[in-house]
Amino acid sequence: MCGGGRARAPKVEYVGPSEEDIQRQEEALETYREQSEAQQKAFSQQLQKQMDDAQRRNQQLVAQYQTRKAEQANMQAARAASAYAVSTQAAEAPSTAQTTTTTAASPKKNQKRNLKITSAGASNAGGAGVNLSI
Repeated sequence: MCGGGRARAPKVEYVGPSEEDIQRQEEALETYREQSEAQQKAFSQQLQKQMDDAQRRNQQLVAQYQTRKAEQANMQAARAASAYAVSTQAAEAPSTAQTTTTTAASPKKNQKRNLKITSAGASNAGGAGVNLSI
């Protein structure tokens, strides 16, 4: 019926990457490692340079601060010393000085007032009364 014989098991072969593929992958991996190391080295050098620059700038600022602090102390000392070193001298009055003499106070004159306010006749005038709007 079947014509022939026994069933044979299939032949299973594992076919992985070839030697060329493995070599190419190893080369790519090695190139990646080299590039990574170069980038890491460049980054660390740049970071170290930035830290050195920041440290140098900090030292400059500290020196500048100390210089200004010393200058302020010197200025305050100079002000304090000059405050006590003030001397005065009496000067002669000039010979052509103008002076005033005292005179008796005169009483104030009363002036006549022109404005007179009266309440007489105000109620008869128009608009003189309180406006209640009734």
